[in-house]
Amino acid sequence: MKTVNENKIQVRFSSPDPRTNIIEVIRVWPDESEISVGRIYPNFSKEGDVTSYTSMDLHGNEPFQPTSDFSEIEKHFTQSIKKIAEESFMRNMQDYVAEYEEREEAIKFLRQLKSRKPSKLLNR
Repeated sequence: MKTVNENKIQVRFSSPDPRTNIIEVIRVWPDESEISVGRIYPNFSKEGDVTSYTSMDLHGNEPFQPTSDFSEIEKHFTQSIKKIAEESFMRNMQDYVAEYEEREEAIKFLRQLKSRKPSKLLNR
Protein backbone atom coordinates (compact mmCIF):
# COMPACT_ATOMS: atom_id res chain seq x y z
CA MET A 1 0.00 0.00 0.00
CA LYS A 2 1.36 3.45 -0.96
CA THR A 3 0.13 6.62 0.68
CA VAL A 4 0.81 10.24 -0.20
CA ASN A 5 0.20 13.07 2.20
CA GLU A 6 -0.53 16.68 1.30
CA ASN A 7 3.20 17.50 0.99
CA LYS A 8 3.79 14.77 -1.62
CA ILE A 9 5.75 12.58 0.79
CA GLN A 10 5.15 9.00 -0.22
CA VAL A 11 5.26 6.08 2.17
CA ARG A 12 4.90 2.50 1.03
CA PHE A 13 4.13 -0.45 3.29
CA SER A 14 5.20 -3.84 2.04
CA SER A 15 3.05 -6.93 2.30
CA PRO A 16 3.75 -8.89 5.47
CA ASP A 17 6.64 -11.31 5.14
CA PRO A 18 5.08 -14.81 5.01
CA ARG A 19 7.59 -16.23 7.50
CA THR A 20 7.86 -13.40 10.04
CA ASN A 21 4.77 -11.20 9.37
CA ILE A 22 7.08 -8.14 9.46
CA ILE A 23 5.95 -5.19 7.35
CA GLU A 24 8.64 -2.95 5.82
CA VAL A 25 8.03 0.81 5.79
CA ILE A 26 9.59 2.42 2.72
CA ARG A 27 9.96 6.05 1.71
CA VAL A 28 9.46 6.66 -2.00
CA TRP A 29 11.46 9.61 -3.37
CA PRO A 30 10.15 11.81 -6.21
CA ASP A 31 12.45 10.00 -8.67
CA GLU A 32 10.74 6.71 -7.64
CA SER A 33 13.81 5.44 -5.77
CA GLU A 34 13.07 3.87 -2.41
CA ILE A 35 14.69 3.63 1.00
CA SER A 36 13.62 1.56 3.99
CA VAL A 37 12.79 3.69 7.04
CA GLY A 38 11.45 1.13 9.48
CA ARG A 39 9.54 -2.04 10.25
CA ILE A 40 6.21 -2.90 11.78
CA TYR A 41 5.87 -6.01 13.91
CA PRO A 42 2.34 -7.36 14.37
CA ASN A 43 1.68 -8.79 17.83
CA PHE A 44 -0.91 -11.56 17.72
CA SER A 45 -3.14 -12.61 20.56
CA LYS A 46 -3.65 -16.28 21.43
CA GLU A 47 -6.79 -16.39 19.29
CA GLY A 48 -4.81 -15.33 16.20
CA ASP A 49 -6.29 -11.86 15.88
CA VAL A 50 -3.89 -8.93 15.50
CA THR A 51 -4.03 -7.01 18.75
CA SER A 52 -1.31 -4.42 18.20
CA TYR A 53 1.42 -3.22 15.89
CA THR A 54 4.87 -2.31 17.17
CA SER A 55 6.94 -0.03 14.95
CA MET A 56 10.73 0.13 14.86
CA ASP A 57 13.04 2.51 13.05
CA LEU A 58 16.25 1.39 11.35
CA HIS A 59 18.23 1.81 14.57
CA GLY A 60 16.01 -0.60 16.50
CA ASN A 61 14.28 2.16 18.45
CA GLU A 62 10.55 2.15 19.04
CA PRO A 63 9.56 5.66 17.88
CA PHE A 64 5.82 5.28 18.57
CA GLN A 65 3.68 3.49 21.12
CA PRO A 66 2.24 0.13 20.01
CA THR A 67 -1.31 0.48 18.73
CA SER A 68 -4.05 -1.69 17.27
CA ASP A 69 -4.89 0.99 14.68
CA PHE A 70 -2.68 0.59 11.59
CA SER A 71 -3.69 4.03 10.31
CA GLU A 72 -2.09 5.56 13.43
CA ILE A 73 1.21 3.84 12.57
CA GLU A 74 0.86 5.08 9.00
CA LYS A 75 0.24 8.65 10.18
CA HIS A 76 3.19 8.54 12.59
CA PHE A 77 5.62 7.25 9.96
CA THR A 78 4.44 9.86 7.46
CA GLN A 79 4.92 12.65 10.01
CA SER A 80 8.33 11.27 10.95
CA ILE A 81 9.45 11.16 7.31
CA LYS A 82 8.16 14.71 6.79
CA LYS A 83 10.14 15.92 9.80
CA ILE A 84 13.31 14.20 8.57
CA ALA A 85 12.80 15.71 5.10
CA GLU A 86 12.39 19.21 6.55
CA GLU A 87 15.51 18.83 8.73
CA SER A 88 17.48 17.56 5.73
CA PHE A 89 16.26 20.48 3.61
CA MET A 90 17.33 22.98 6.29
CA ARG A 91 20.79 21.36 6.58
CA ASN A 92 21.19 21.53 2.79
CA MET A 93 20.16 25.20 2.75
CA GLN A 94 22.64 25.99 5.53
CA ASP A 95 25.38 24.23 3.56
CA TYR A 96 24.50 26.28 0.46
CA VAL A 97 24.55 29.51 2.45
CA ALA A 98 27.96 28.65 3.92
CA GLU A 99 29.31 27.77 0.46
CA TYR A 100 28.09 31.03 -1.07
CA GLU A 101 29.45 33.04 1.84
CA GLU A 102 32.87 31.41 1.28
CA ARG A 103 32.66 32.23 -2.43
CA GLU A 104 31.71 35.82 -1.65
CA GLU A 105 34.70 36.19 0.66
CA ALA A 106 37.01 34.71 -1.98
CA ILE A 107 35.67 37.10 -4.63
CA LYS A 108 36.11 40.08 -2.28
CA PHE A 109 39.68 39.00 -1.61
CA LEU A 110 40.43 38.67 -5.33
CA ARG A 111 38.92 42.09 -6.04
CA GLN A 112 41.02 43.67 -3.29
CA LEU A 113 44.12 41.93 -4.59
CA LYS A 114 43.39 43.11 -8.12
CA SER A 115 42.78 46.71 -7.03
CA ARG A 116 46.17 46.85 -5.23
CA LYS A 117 48.20 46.10 -8.35
CA PRO A 118 48.70 49.05 -10.64
CA SER A 119 47.48 48.37 -14.08
CA LYS A 120 50.12 48.42 -16.80
CA LEU A 121 49.33 50.74 -19.63
CA LEU A 122 50.86 50.16 -22.97
CA ASN A 123 52.75 53.15 -24.25
CA ARG A 124 53.30 53.59 -27.93
